[in-house]
This record gives sequence, C-alpha cells and structure tokens, in this order.
Amino acid sequence: MKNKVYLIVAVGAILALSSCGPSSSQPVASSESTSSNTETSSSASSASTSSSSSASSSSSASSSSDEPEPVKLGTPVITLNPAKSGLAWADITNATSYAVKVNDEAYASATDYAFSDTVAVYAVKVKAIGDGINFTDSDEAIWNYETKAVALGDLSSSGLTVSWASAQGGKIQAGFAVDGNITVWADVTGASYTATESGKVGIVASKGYDETNNINFVGDDVTKYIWAVKDAEVNQVIMDAATDYADDIAKKTYLTNGWEDAGAHASISVGKTDAEETEDAAIFKIQQLSNAYKFTKDVSCPDAYYGISIMARGDNKSTFVIQLENSQGYASYSLGVLNDNWHAITIPLADAGWKLNSTAVTLAQYAASQGFNSAAAVVHTFTKASLVLKTVSDAGYAYTNLQVKHLTFVAGDAGKTLADDQTIAIAGTYTGANSSGTIFKVVRDDTATNIVRFSSLNLASNLTGEATLSVSGNVATFKSSPDNGATLTFSATVSDKGRALAFVEATGSWAPYLQQVNFNRVTTIDDFESYTETGKGLDTGTSGTTDPTQVTGLRASYYGEYYTGSGSGSSVLGDKNWQLMGSTDYLNLITAEGHSGTKCAAFKRSTSTMRFTTKAMAAKTALPLPHADKLSFWAKGTTADATLKVQLFDSNDALYWLAMTTLTIPANSDWAQYTIDLSATKDYYGFGFLFPGASPVLYPEIDDIELYTGANPWATFVDSSPIAAGTVMKGATTALPSVVATFGNDSTVAVVATDAGGTAHNMNGTYFVDPSNNITIDCGSDLNYVGVASSDKTAIKYTSVTGTLASYVANLFLEAQIEGKNCLTGYENTTSEALQSLYVAEETDSFVSVADKSTYLEASTDIMESGFASLKIKADVTAANYNGKYRYRFANVASSGNVTNISIRLKSTAAYSISGGVYYVNTSNDSTKRTNAGLSFTINAGADWTTFTGTFAAHDVYGFSIYYNSLGTGLAAAEGSLYIDSVFVW
Repeated sequence: MKNKVYLIVAVGAILALSSCGPSSSQPVASSESTSSNTETSSSASSASTSSSSSASSSSSASSSSDEPEPVKLGTPVITLNPAKSGLAWADITNATSYAVKVNDEAYASATDYAFSDTVAVYAVKVKAIGDGINFTDSDEAIWNYETKAVALGDLSSSGLTVSWASAQGGKIQAGFAVDGNITVWADVTGASYTATESGKVGIVASKGYDETNNINFVGDDVTKYIWAVKDAEVNQVIMDAATDYADDIAKKTYLTNGWEDAGAHASISVGKTDAEETEDAAIFKIQQLSNAYKFTKDVSCPDAYYGISIMARGDNKSTFVIQLENSQGYASYSLGVLNDNWHAITIPLADAGWKLNSTAVTLAQYAASQGFNSAAAVVHTFTKASLVLKTVSDAGYAYTNLQVKHLTFVAGDAGKTLADDQTIAIAGTYTGANSSGTIFKVVRDDTATNIVRFSSLNLASNLTGEATLSVSGNVATFKSSPDNGATLTFSATVSDKGRALAFVEATGSWAPYLQQVNFNRVTTIDDFESYTETGKGLDTGTSGTTDPTQVTGLRASYYGEYYTGSGSGSSVLGDKNWQLMGSTDYLNLITAEGHSGTKCAAFKRSTSTMRFTTKAMAAKTALPLPHADKLSFWAKGTTADATLKVQLFDSNDALYWLAMTTLTIPANSDWAQYTIDLSATKDYYGFGFLFPGASPVLYPEIDDIELYTGANPWATFVDSSPIAAGTVMKGATTALPSVVATFGNDSTVAVVATDAGGTAHNMNGTYFVDPSNNITIDCGSDLNYVGVASSDKTAIKYTSVTGTLASYVANLFLEAQIEGKNCLTGYENTTSEALQSLYVAEETDSFVSVADKSTYLEASTDIMESGFASLKIKADVTAANYNGKYRYRFANVASSGNVTNISIRLKSTAAYSISGGVYYVNTSNDSTKRTNAGLSFTINAGADWTTFTGTFAAHDVYGFSIYYNSLGTGLAAAEGSLYIDSVFVW
C-alpha cells in the first residue's frame, strides 16, 4: 500500500514540475459566474484563494515531500440555452465531466439540462467533476425555476378596451381586425389591450420561458377572442321618409317558392298618409295574400347600439317584424299586430323577444356565443336590416296600407328600455249612439286642458256635464267631477290616431245610457267661418286669375267649371268638354246667415251644368280624409227647386265623376241636413258638387260640410213613443168606411172615424203598448180600443173595444200607410182561401194553370216583412220540373193610380237561387193584360227580405204578375217557398 501511495505522489510531483512555465503562475479554477441564478458565494471565492495558497504550500511541501495537493475546479456558470428550452454552461478547464442534480434527486452526469414539462418548482444544481487526483469537484452552481401550464383568463371588453383577469405564458400577444379576420399578432404587456376602432380582438398566451420570473410555461397555446365595440354616440337611421326607396330598398314577398320579387304585390311611396298629417311617412302598400313582405336595406354598424326604434302605424290585422341579417342568418323581433294609432316603439336588443333564425336562441345568447359582451355590440356584424310585414288572407286580394315614419338604431341609454308609446290626439267633437238610438256627444275644445263635455242630443231631457280626460297607453278615461250633477266614469280604447273611441266600461249615474257606446270623431271639412272674403278664384272672370298661385279667399279652396261639350275647354281636370268659370258670381262667401255660424257659401246653379270640387282634388294633391260612413252638409233653398249631385272620390283624381247621389234642395226651404252614405273602411280624398243646367239661375247656400260615423252630430230630440210620430194607420168597418188614426209625439193619437153618411167623428187620446205588444187606444168615453200591434208597429189587430163607438169599431184592423206610395195588394187582414181566389197560379215551362191552388198560395203569419202576414208562394224543385218555373198573376178592379214605379219585398226559404221578374197589370180585373215593369231580380238561397224596384212609363196599375225559376239544372227534388210583402206603386 505504501508503495502505491508514494507512486501517486511521485507522479503528481513529476506532473507538477513539468507544468512549471516561464511565468511561474499556477492554474486556478474559475469561480466567476455570469448568471444571476448561479450561486457563487464569497466563501467559494475564498475557497479558491485558500486552495491556491494551499496549493503553494503543498507545492512547497510536495517539493519537499513530492506529494502536491489537488486543485478544486471552478464553479460552472449556468445560462439559458439559445432556444430557452433548458440550461447550458461553459466548459470548465480540467473538468472531466459535469454532474446535475434536480431538487432532491441524486447527481447524474449531464452536459446540459432541459426544462421539465411537469408543473412544479425546480432547483437545478450543476458542478464540474475533477479527476480526483490533481483536480477536485467544483462548487455547485444553482438555477431555480418553476414550470407552469399556459393559461389565459376570460376576456372582457369595455368599449374598445379588452381586459383579462390573468395570463400565463412565455409571451402574451394581441391581434385585431375590424372584420374579425385577424392575421397580425404583436406582443403585449400588462392585462389589457385597447383597439383603435371597433373590431375583433384576439389574445393568445404561448408556451416558453419567462426570463424575468424564471418560469417555464408548458402546454398548448391558449387563444381567446372577443369583440371590442364602442358605444355609438348618435342614432343611426335605417329607413325614414328621406330614404331612396326606389334604389335602396329591396322588396320581396314570400310565396310558394320562397322569397321572390314582390312585383306588383307591394309598393312604397312617401308622403302624408291622410289630410290631418303634418309630416311625411313611408307608405307600404301590400296585397293581402296571407303571406309576408320583406323590405331590406344594407346597413353598416361600426359601433354598439342598444336598441331599435320604429314609428309605425298599423291596420289592426297585419303583423310587423323587424329583422337583422348577417352571414350566419337573422335575428327577428315581432311587434305583433299594430292598431291604426301611431306607435313610437323602442325594442332593446337585449330583449328576450329577439330570436335567432326562428329558434329559441335570443340575440343576447347569440352575442355571447360569438364573443360579444352584449347584444348591443353584436349589431356590429349585421349587414342588412329588414322590415317584414305579414298579411292576413282577404277573399278579394285587397291591398292594405301600413305606414312608417322611421326605423332607427338607438344609441345609449335611450335604447335600453322597452316602450310602446301611442300617439293619439283626442280633440274636437265625437258622437256615438246607444242601443236605443240616443246619440251622445263628447267635445274637447281646448287641448291645453283635459276637460271634455258630455251631452245627449236626442233625449227629451238633455243630459250635460263635464269630465276630466286621462290617457294611459291607448285607453282614454273620462271621469266627471262629483259635484257637477252627472256622475260618470267612461273608458274606451283609442284607435285611428284618436279618431275612434271603442267602449270598455261605464259606471256612474250616466252609465246606463252609455253602455256599449262607441264614439267617432266628427271631421269638419268646411264650415266657412275662417274665410274673410270671397277672394280670387282660378277662373277667366274679371275678378279671377289663371295663375293657381294667385288665388285667394274662399275661391282659393274650391275649383269650379261649367260644361261646354265643345271639346275645347280649359279644365284642369283633363276633360276638355269643361271650361274654367268665366262669370264673377259662381261662388260667393255669404257673411250674414250661416247654418251654425255667421258664414256659408253660395254655389251657382246656372243654365249650363256646373261642378265644383276642392282645390286639392283639382290639383291632384288631395290626401285621404278620415274614415266615416256619412258625408253631411246643410243646404238652404232659393226661389226654385235645385237638383244637386254629390260625388265622393276614392282617389285624388277628380276627372271621373261616377256614382253620384242625386238630391233636391226644395224651393224656399230652410236650412236642412243632407247626407251621403260612405264606406267606413274606404279612403276618400274629397267630394264634388254638380248642378245640372236648368233655369232659372239659382244660388243655393251650403254650410257645415262634415264627416261622421254612426251618430249624427246634428241630432235633436226624437220622440220615444212606441209608434213613430207621424205614422198614419187606416182601416174600415161596415159602419165606418174610413177610420184614420194619426200617431203623434208622447204617445198621443188622433182618430177620425167617418160613418156611412159621411159624418166625421174626431177623437183625441193617448195610447199605451205593453211588452207583449198589446196596445190600448184611449179616446175617453167615445172609444177605448184594445188590439195587438205587429212587432214593427205597422199594423194593429182588433181584440176588444168599449165606448160610444164600440159597436162601429168592432173587428177594426189598422194598417200603416206610406206617404206618397199606394199599396198594390195587401196580405194583412185576409185568409189563404181569399188570396187563392184572387191569384192565378201557373207552373212548368209553358206556365200551365193550376186548378188546386191550396199548396201554391198561402197567407203566412210566420214570416213577414212588416205587419202580421205575407204571401207565401210555392217554389219547389221536382224531378219532373227541375227548373222550378212558376208564375202568379193578380188583378184589381180599381186602379192603384197613374204611377211610374213599383217595388216588391221578397224573401226566400228555397235551397237554391231564384231568378225572375215582375210585370204590372194594365187593365182592370184582367191579369192577362200585362206590361214589363222593368223589374228583374235574383235572390239567393235563404236570402232575407230584399227590395226590388222597377220603373216604367206612367200608367194606371191594377195588379202585378211575378214569374221565376230556379238557377241551375238537374237539381235533386227539394221544397222551397218565396215570400212577398210590401208591394207598392208610386
């Protein structure tokens, strides 16, 4: 063993000697470290120095003893490798190898170190290994690091700034693109990123080494996206009256093959929707085919909008839907059916009513799924906005009009609250009638206050009172004050922009009168009170002008012309057979005697036919008038009868005067009301007056031209007597050839009974009708007549009688007379047998006379138009006589007068349509002598009472003949009847 030791020492001495150079410096292991993470302490440095000193001492000792001391190697300097995936260190001189120890593991030989992918905290120790003879192992160099998984917290955005709660990665990068297609990424620091404009932001956390914190991030990159959309500062209009609907709006209709071009099924115009509007709107005219129409406009929404607003007016049957579209589909919101008020509707985009692609997914849910922080922001992706209108089915494929003033994206808080504010204007005069026919009026003169006045127009004891108006949504309530005598709370739903009030509820002392009363506004077209002068009209007279811009006064509001028939006129309506007025008196303002005020207009009736219409109709700029079922005006007669023809126009073109209503203004008549029937669902644009040419020249006065519905605003007290005042009933008995009962106001009656000697017995009394229609006429001790009145109060059957004239009046039957008309034949006070003896019954194609008429003619007491009975005649269809052809003839001995008109009331209980005609008998007591009465008819199966009228040259009439057959052939055997009543001539 000694020998071996000495050998080693000797070898060491030899090596030591051989290493001596000219500088005599000794090799020293480096102890310097450039890594901040390498543990090189002062003790290590001291150890190096000490070692060097020891080496010298040893060397001296060796020299003396030939046993040199080994040298300690320098401590490795640990650095990141270039890929930052692990550690590296520079070679240590004289090191034979390197040992690496991780945490508490044993040292193992290694030339480098790769970071661990296992999440943990690591301490890596590296030392250089000596040869154990001349060089000993170095001190440990230490590198501390931690391995973590890549992570990225949820992103959130506020305006253009995107934030994240936490991020873990070797690097954090952000990308941005307005259109969402991110291609460029850049490193970011901190926990937020702010875009320069609205768009999509991506944040990615990547694996790698964080040198600052010595963290090794491992795992897949984590990338998250969110849209950063700033709040819009101002609203953005999608559609309004300024939109170019011809070029900017695509029109589609949904039919069998899907969305197709709407073609003629839909059109859009811009203008005022009716005569009371003050601003333009878009008018969508669509055909009611039980389909949908889509009107689409391209939109660009760089910023966030919180809602959409629309100002729209519906038609009470079509559905409004708002739709937003992008590449993934559409989001839609149904407003439902809108009534015909103006609706200012705001729909927040966060509202759950927004549905994606007709599913249950809301727009807010869709926004979240697409990386938007709100439904307001997701609007950024939509490129189209549509108004979808869904129609109902109409048997006549009619068109309907829906109006929109604007469709707008709403910025800020204004778009966050759901609202539907209906614009209604309750103002002016309204009228309505209850089930008893009593007409009530509501007046709100001053819209600055909420006071309205209620009154009855045709009650014997007029009811009047004030009430306070309040409106909630589309419900208006009128509540009376407790001390004004009338207690009333009346509520109604408001439609047609405030023109119609539909009954909801009525309570209070007036409530029994106002149950189920619907009110409609009375529209004054002209009451002539606002004019101060006749002015200058569009005419060729000396006081007129041919320049439309120079017209003034009353004549500026009306256009008049006269008929020349020459084809060379100057009519602005386009018909050159008419000429501008040339006289100076064709239209004048009268300031001394209006109907309801102090002014009216005098329209000229001359030898040439003259016509007048409003200026707007003449200019073709007229707008629809408010809906109504009556045109009303008041006229005052002059020295002769004046025929007046009135026309309502259903377009703003007054060239064609069709379907005129002819009226007569009697000579010297006081102010009287005249009405023209209208359709309450139809649009009318104006009216025209036409006076056929006649002599002498007249100047009838006209005032208070109005529109109303259902209840006449000029109604006055109407007597509530069971039998209408003025009704005249006649009858006769053997002793009294003539009995005339005239019924008056307040259930009064005057009876004139003329006996066989011609003496008239005059009696006055009253009458009473009980709920069973039993009537008692009480004329004191002379007469107390009891009978049964027909349901329509047009006839009275005898029951009993007492009084001085009782024996004369026994079995008296009374029947109402119609002024100006004669009853050609009656069916009231007779029998079936009597009727069968008067009529000839014929059937089959050749009209073969029927001998037994018992089943052909019958006095029916079950079905009547008036009174107690009608004539029931056979109208069977049989296999042998499938045409069901019949004729019935009747003749009187005495003439019913020299007349030109005949009318007949018919009702059918047949199961098929019947067509026929009526002739009048022109010879006494001979029904074979007949002339065509110009009366033909077709009455449908089961049709109710219908009046048919014929006109012929003046002639004495003695009876009539009616013929008819069923329509169609090959009908199965069926029974049927035709009923006749109220056959009049005049």
